[in-house]
Amino acid sequence: MKNTTIELLDQVRQASTLSEKIALLKNNPSDVVDMIVADAMDKSITYGITSKGIEIQPQTADSHFSGWYDVFHSILGRLASRELTGNAAIERVTECLRHHNEEEQRFFLQILDRDLSLGIGWDTYRSEVLGLDGQFEVALAQHLEKVKGVNPVDGQWF
Repeated sequence: MKNTTIELLDQVRQASTLSEKIALLKNNPSDVVDMIVADAMDKSITYGITSKGIEIQPQTADSHFSGWYDVFHSILGRLASRELTGNAAIERVTECLRHHNEEEQRFFLQILDRDLSLGIGWDTYRSEVLGLDGQFEVALAQHLEKVKGVNPVDGQWF
């Protein structure tokens, strides 16, 4: 599974046109690829660290299990929520890398650095591949003047 995911993303990188890239991604739907692309491209998420100071590690264990990306994805979630910061974050990422071969480690560091170089932007990926509308609308949002009984000065809000 992991090799086919990395191979698919390599094929997307090598595709010469945007329409070819989109077709490759649409014809090979994968939740793992969607997670990877979101982790690497969604600018609304920050991790607080980059690959600077993190070195490729010798592999200490075999990583042939079905959730090869799940552990790294959960670490990214902890980085984004600031549960892991500073040296503890670097140590945890380094520990995770030890369970993967050199190719996978480089791939994970590209995700951490937000540098997949797919040749497709996050907004395009969301709209064309995932089919999500690019507009964000707040549910039940009203102009403050139209809402009765709310005083913005003293902090009374619904």
